[in-house]
Amino acid sequence: MAIENLRNVSLTMAQGLDVGKYLSIFGDMPGPWQLVVVSILGSTFLLGALLIFRSQLRLYYAMKEGVKWW
Repeated sequence: MAIENLRNVSLTMAQGLDVGKYLSIFGDMPGPWQLVVVSILGSTFLLGALLIFRSQLRLYYAMKEGVKWW
């Protein structure tokens, strides 16, 4: 019985995440509003990526400044 349950778990995990189910609520909107939502999501992702890049760059410069005596 335990082996059967483990097999079911592995099949469930192999499916992946379907983002379309979560974003289907926006499918009822008119086309221009869908573009607004897509633009907002895209810009949020881009700003988040830039924020992560900036923090990594600051960390790099701090480490570089810390070993400047070499």
